[in-house]
Amino acid sequence: MKVHEVKNSIIESFHENNNPHAFLIYTNNLDQCYRDILDIVRIVNCNEDGREECECSACKLFKSNNSPDFIDIKPDGKDIKVNQVEKITSQFITKPLINKYQIYLINEADKLNIVAANKLLKFLEEPSEGIVGILITDNIRGILPTIKSRCTVFNFNYEFTNLLSLLNITEEVFEKYYLDAVQIVYNLENLEKYQLLKYLKDISKKERNDILEIFKLVLKIYTIKFENRLHSCYNELEFTEQIINLIQDDDEYNLVKKINNINMIINLISNNTNRDLTLTRLAVIWE
Repeated sequence: MKVHEVKNSIIESFHENNNPHAFLIYTNNLDQCYRDILDIVRIVNCNEDGREECECSACKLFKSNNSPDFIDIKPDGKDIKVNQVEKITSQFITKPLINKYQIYLINEADKLNIVAANKLLKFLEEPSEGIVGILITDNIRGILPTIKSRCTVFNFNYEFTNLLSLLNITEEVFEKYYLDAVQIVYNLENLEKYQLLKYLKDISKKERNDILEIFKLVLKIYTIKFENRLHSCYNELEFTEQIINLIQDDDEYNLVKKINNINMIINLISNNTNRDLTLTRLAVIWE
């Protein structure tokens, strides 16, 4: 089923009072999926006909991020912590105040730390009427099997029409960071360690936010390579060839290792670690 068809079936399940108490949405585009799920949440709680321009009280509160019946959870740093999950159990103790449902949305649910995941599991095991959970992930293997078993799983598989849609970036981001990201990938794959060290030292002189945006693109490029290696999911798309062929390494274990290393660098830069030391570390551990 296409995404809009899945989306409509979920909305219909709410309208028919036949919705599950917890959804697990597996997607290949986190940002777009998050926007679509927010739209679903608004529509099922709308007091009128769900139109995008609706100005009913429920829609107004939701659009202004002031709905008392909606909790939006995202990773705090590198993971989702137990106090974020506890917000659900402490806030949703009465019937919905404004909306038809109390809904909590957990984006990147695979990043729940073990304590938070177990806390959520307990909540899922004792569902309350009128409370609905929606978990979004692009890494379903990172979800505890016990959590997955208590959710109804839907797949939001978006079709890619160009390189920007595949990378899930705007033209502005593409123009500003893409060439740097491609150059970093090329150098990571081809330079000797001492050359890579010198090159990354130059990169460390950029602004912190620019380094973050560049390495987020680097991470996406390696992830695309890994996903294609596993599933051959992009072979039919001509515009992916330049990305897939950029990385000659086809060993799945090595690709996972490289993805983890890049993730580590992104987390360190995000947490204000010294940029020069962080990128020097990447050069030292890269193989």
